[in-house]
Amino acid sequence: MDRLSLLISKIQEKGVELKDADVGLVDFPALRFSEPVYLCWKLGEEEVLFWHGSEGFRGRKPLRPEAAKIV
Repeated sequence: MDRLSLLISKIQEKGVELKDADVGLVDFPALRFSEPVYLCWKLGEEEVLFWHGSEGFRGRKPLRPEAAKIV
């Protein structure tokens, strides 16, 4: 359990937000067309393909790679 807590802390130190450890859901703060958003990745997805605003996972929308810049 201590090792898991350490790994989660290291992830969070990089600005990544662990949203659900059971399903492997994480958010990365980003800018999309100068708007603050979250890039959203779920375990099993080959790459980051979705983004959402403050509404969270339910508001996931497809991401065009050229439209986002990780902050």
